Amino acid sequence: MFLYLKKGIGEDDLDKADLVVIGVPFSSTSIGKESKFGPTVIRQGITMLEGMDKELGVNAFKLRICDLGDLQVVPGNYLKTAERLKETIKDVKLVNPKIKFCFLGGEHLISLATIEALKPKTVVQIDAHRDLNEEWEGEKYSHTTWAFYAAKLAELRQLGVRTTSEEQEKNFKKLKIKEDLDDLESPIYLTIDLDVLDPSIMETGFPEPNGLSLDELFEIIDQVKGDLVGFDIVELSTTDLTSTSAAVAGAVFRRVLALMNFKN
Repeated sequence: MFLYLKKGIGEDDLDKADLVVIGVPFSSTSIGKESKFGPTVIRQGITMLEGMDKELGVNAFKLRICDLGDLQVVPGNYLKTAERLKETIKDVKLVNPKIKFCFLGGEHLISLATIEALKPKTVVQIDAHRDLNEEWEGEKYSHTTWAFYAAKLAELRQLGVRTTSEEQEKNFKKLKIKEDLDDLESPIYLTIDLDVLDPSIMETGFPEPNGLSLDELFEIIDQVKGDLVGFDIVELSTTDLTSTSAAVAGAVFRRVLALMNFKN
């Protein structure tokens, strides 16, 4: 029934779906432009696109998708938000143990909670920043510290980084992080910070000049070989539903799904 009502970007039942989409509009540790409207804008960008990825020759939306909407986050409290997110992931897996996950952020700190819950062997981080501070302004959990703690849970590969600090470079070496995609151990979690793209095509909280083009980002995504347990797209910072940023973010979502279909 209710045949003429749209259910986000996926209408399949959770128990039959291949992919579940969960928005996480948490944006409380960032000192830049907040990203809490990211899930809404990315969804709109996705709906503006056709499903066929011409380069890979597959229909990205052939996967059965269940969009559960947005997590009810606790503004200003990462630990409570993380607890809710991990409980939600657990509940989803009880219904459908084989389902893949997509999270739409929100700030990059949300990735730490999803990695803790999904327990991948490898995390591929595509990002302009290392996010390897041990703490930030006295806070352990921040959008600039999440990767430091994630690297202790799984092997971390970082691609696209073009700005860093002395402390983060020390942690990069100490944690033995790699900057290639060779011999990835599955399962793999892919996290895409949209600030890896050039600010001319993407509005984020921490724009970094001289970023990647969309084609260059796609080239990296296409090299992620292995079993993808989940992925996220984070740090979109605009409220404009029909912006270039929305369309580009939607295209990134489509490319990851196309790659998942291509492997199948």
